[in-house]
Amino acid sequence: MENRDCRGRRTKSGAAELAVAYIRASKDTQKLTPAVQRGDIERWAALNGVQIVSWHEDVDVCSVTPIKDRPGLNKALVSLVEHRAGIFIVAKRDRIARRPALTETIELAVAAQGARVLSADGMSSHEGVEGIMLRGMSDLYAQVEREMIRTRTKAALALKSSRGERVGSIPYGRSLAADGIHLVPNEQEMRVITRARELSATLS
Repeated sequence: MENRDCRGRRTKSGAAELAVAYIRASKDTQKLTPAVQRGDIERWAALNGVQIVSWHEDVDVCSVTPIKDRPGLNKALVSLVEHRAGIFIVAKRDRIARRPALTETIELAVAAQGARVLSADGMSSHEGVEGIMLRGMSDLYAQVEREMIRTRTKAALALKSSRGERVGSIPYGRSLAADGIHLVPNEQEMRVITRARELSATLS
């Protein structure tokens, strides 16, 4: 089997019937859990007569985390060579990354190991100009979706903060109210803060 990388260049190739599966789950994607991704990949493999020779996961890893900080991905790349697998399979292309440049970098890394990236949803299976367009649109949408998630999260946190509700860790001088949502002054810690300010003013 002859492989081509995402730039159309010939590469060494692994077996077309063998695949290494990669799963990435981050906190910004609650629905696409590792279990859901694994199920999608298993169904794809059964339908296409492909054997999954190894599974690798990066859990709580952000979609823009570089290759060097993804232990699961690095093991998957090594596994491609060990098993001479020709396919690097993911549930969806956004499991690779949500930044087109990073997605391309990972695809090139996969191609260097003699394999090609495929996704269980079929988005990476098309060839030629159509394939380039579909993959490009999918990668761009993944990036836009990530920015939309960030914007919504930022707005939600700002709203919670404006309501006096807990956002992240509890700041010094505050305690969590009985309702488990709102913050109330911690009198003891507030006295410490006040005294620290007084001392600071005196020393200055």
